[in-house]
Amino acid sequence: MHVGDRFSESVEMEDQLTGRYTRRLTTSGVINNTPTYHVNTAFTRDSRYLVFGRTNEDESLLLKADVETGELTVVAVSDHTRGGPRFAGGSLALVQATNSVALALGKSLRLYSLDTLEERILIDDIGPAYRFGHPAGSYDGRTIYVPRVVAHPDLVRGMENPRDYFAAVVAEYGGMPTTHLAVDVATRQVTELFHEPANGCNHVQICPRDPDLLLIDRDAPPRFSHGGDDGRTSRCWLLRLSTGELIEVRPRDENRFQIHTNWSYDGAHVFYHGRGRQGGHYVGVGDHQGRIVWEHHFPGFFYGHMSSDTQRRAIITDGLFTPDLITEIHYEELDSIGVPRLEILAKHSTNWGGVAGQYSHPHPHMSPDGRWLSYNKGEEGRADVYLVRMK
Repeated sequence: MHVGDRFSESVEMEDQLTGRYTRRLTTSGVINNTPTYHVNTAFTRDSRYLVFGRTNEDESLLLKADVETGELTVVAVSDHTRGGPRFAGGSLALVQATNSVALALGKSLRLYSLDTLEERILIDDIGPAYRFGHPAGSYDGRTIYVPRVVAHPDLVRGMENPRDYFAAVVAEYGGMPTTHLAVDVATRQVTELFHEPANGCNHVQICPRDPDLLLIDRDAPPRFSHGGDDGRTSRCWLLRLSTGELIEVRPRDENRFQIHTNWSYDGAHVFYHGRGRQGGHYVGVGDHQGRIVWEHHFPGFFYGHMSSDTQRRAIITDGLFTPDLITEIHYEELDSIGVPRLEILAKHSTNWGGVAGQYSHPHPHMSPDGRWLSYNKGEEGRADVYLVRMK
């Protein structure tokens, strides 16, 4: 494949449960994967295109899909046979203001224009001692935010039998030192916003309402993103850029480790969920001061992610209640005993373990106009990208 190539693999069908029009965008490649679940990082502002990464045996592609026709355009190519890094969906984020894609590619941070297909290298090499978390673009498109995290010390030394990464960074540094960076797109100037000596962070999310607020993870040792310090401290925090103030979004449940977080589409609320200390699952909503607006305990637990409806304050999830459905939690619509209305949007039917890592995790996104819902579907040894028409 070459930059600028256009092709289609589109297959039309009905959603297995709702009957909604569904388009399977991919049938080739080994792993096709959109960005993760964060609001407004997968669809262009006009809702016309969806971006995702593809990995084949010999090359990796950054692709944009026309949601109306299914046509795919190659935005960038990386050759594995020559040691090139991979375009992983979880490492990229669409910057809607400039119609571009920010991408942590190996040790570099890059920006790709969806209009001209031009590549810009913002950070050429952060060096062997560090790795990038997932980037995010500001809503004016002028700044890219990205965590810089310590790399595996054993791999940096070239050891043949490295320890578990979590154990290694705790032994070496007492935690996972992380620095939040802001990169000026025009000048490529890098500013260090905030340094964590022990807590790690892989995700950063800009607030749709207030450009001075970032939603960050604070992953405490010894388990970091896999459980922190067993829920003694909260994972979900807000960082005010102008002052450096940290604002805790502390759940009511005694287990303070929130598994995933997201902004509401309007930036007024923070969504979070976690495993209840006494069992089950809690889902909650906080505000800019960290106050809990709503939290509800559900008796069952299934792993899943939190996405955001782009038309109303509602939480979209690919799990939490079932392993095969995309559902929506209408937390502002409660019945007489306080239970929120739950709505089924689509059936993803992914094989959660079909591909190693999170490539088979659905990670749903809704387009800004609310017409389309995207998700990844894993099967044995591969993953593909789907679209469901919502209206």
